Formats: sequence, structure tokens, C-alpha cells
Amino acid sequence: MTKLQGKGFSHSSILESIKDAVVVRDLSGKILFVNNAVEMFFGYSEDELVGKDISPIVPLIKANEEKRLGESILWGEEVENFETERIDKNQNTVYVSVSLSPIKAPDGKILGTTTVMRNITDKKRAEGKFQALLESAPDAMVIVFSDGYRVKAS
Repeated sequence: MTKLQGKGFSHSSILESIKDAVVVRDLSGKILFVNNAVEMFFGYSEDELVGKDISPIVPLIKANEEKRLGESILWGEEVENFETERIDKNQNTVYVSVSLSPIKAPDGKILGTTTVMRNITDKKRAEGKFQALLESAPDAMVIVFSDGYRVKAS
């Protein structure tokens, strides 16, 4: 028994408490586990996703990107904070920051992957509004940080 289990915690309860979407897949890409945030983000229940591949939430145009991300994990690489798009059950775009990690056996053999997705839709929409405002300004504007680093220019 681990120290956490002795205090009433389980791996499942910990994963369910995470506000980011967590998807665990085997090497064939089959979903083994999703936490509650997956349903909040994408509208699919655990029963609708477990045992299937991740294609319901990946836009067709992003299928090759998803494949490359998965392959990078098989080569032992990790993916952190990769911004991309996914789709919910109603075909609405959900902007996410994706991190993928390999799940390894004690001998180092890769058994599957853990994908963590943070919903950044509000951030992306705000950036789009800011960019549109900047581009529509009648006067030239330059945004500069205090260290002199130029951020945006119109």
C-alpha cells in the first residue's frame, strides 16, 4: 500500500480531481482512461471514448499532426505545451495546449501514452480580438516590454 492509499487517496481520485483533460492510451492508440474534464471539454462520456481511438476529438485536418505527436512519444520524446485545435461533440473548435508523455514499464519499455490537454479557447479568442484591434488601428502601434523586446507591431 502506498502512502497516498493509506490516507484514502487513489490514483483514480487524483486523476479525476485534475481540471485538465487526461487521456491514457495504449500503443495502438486505443483509449484506456479519460478523466471527467474530457467530458467537460469535449462533451463525450467515458463510455463513448474508452476502447476507441482519439479521432472523435481530432479535426480531420489535424489527423497527421496527431499521428506525428504519437510517433514522437514512441521515440522516447515528450511533448509539452503544444498548442493545437480539437473539436467537441457538437463540432465546435476547442483550442488546447497538449502535453504527451510515455508510460513506461519498470524495464523502460513504453506501454502507452498519457495526454494532458489544457483548454486555452478563451486565451486564443482574446488573442484574436487583440490582434484584430491592433491591425484595425489607424495609427501605427508598437508594443514593447520594459526590457526592449518588441512584442507586436501594426
